Amino acid sequence: MTVTQARAQLEAVLMDGGLRVQPAGVASPPSVFVTQGTPWTAPAQLGGRARIARWVIVGIVAPSSEASIAEAEALAEQVDLACAALPNPWGMPTVETPGLLILAGTPYLAFRATIETVI
Repeated sequence: MTVTQARAQLEAVLMDGGLRVQPAGVASPPSVFVTQGTPWTAPAQLGGRARIARWVIVGIVAPSSEASIAEAEALAEQVDLACAALPNPWGMPTVETPGLLILAGTPYLAFRATIETVI
């Protein structure tokens, strides 16, 4: 699998899970976009020429309020459920605490979910 194929597979599973997937850096709450993780690719511990590819799913909800915290929790759960449908060797996402994200001058509540696979 190539890096491009891994990204396409991840985005397809997110869409199949009922999530609105936007291009990277686009906010249309509630939605997600996929961007490169750090490191983006690295040698896998499996040896040979296997590599890991790391992706970050950014979940975007309305500007911060008590209601948006509940919305972020629901969106994170939806991301987790969608990612459970990924085939091996995909892992499961690690979701970070939501925080303020400003895109095009507009504040949003957002979280980062990191996920990786072997390519």
